[in-house]
Amino acid sequence: MISPCKCKGSVGYVHESCLLRWMKTKYESKCEICGDKIKLHKQFKPINKWILPKMTFWDFIWPIISLLGLITSIITICFSFESNISMTARYLLMTMGCCTLIASIVLLVIAIYINMTRIRCYVNQNQIWRVKENKINEIV
Repeated sequence: MISPCKCKGSVGYVHESCLLRWMKTKYESKCEICGDKIKLHKQFKPINKWILPKMTFWDFIWPIISLLGLITSIITICFSFESNISMTARYLLMTMGCCTLIASIVLLVIAIYINMTRIRCYVNQNQIWRVKENKINEIV
């Protein structure tokens, strides 16, 4: 039993799990009786209770493909500066290199965004909300 607010007596003590359930249904973080704000803090679960993310094939492939595309486009653009190739070949290599570079950057940005979203979800899954007890200094 914890005392999350300024209420006194038997009303002032509540099970932490009951309080969290009540807060989820009411979408409020203050006591209905005394109006005191209930303070919460996040805490990570113990490592042995962490929920690991489910990785798919595409989670590994997207970044690899985009990095390979970046490397290929840079090599193609560098090769287009060779002096012993025709202007048509140089134009084609430059166009292919730039298109590949743009597509690779777009793929890489998408992969980073998707993975950052997944990491945020993973972190949120492995946190627990805890209620801070209200410290009342009573003068006796």
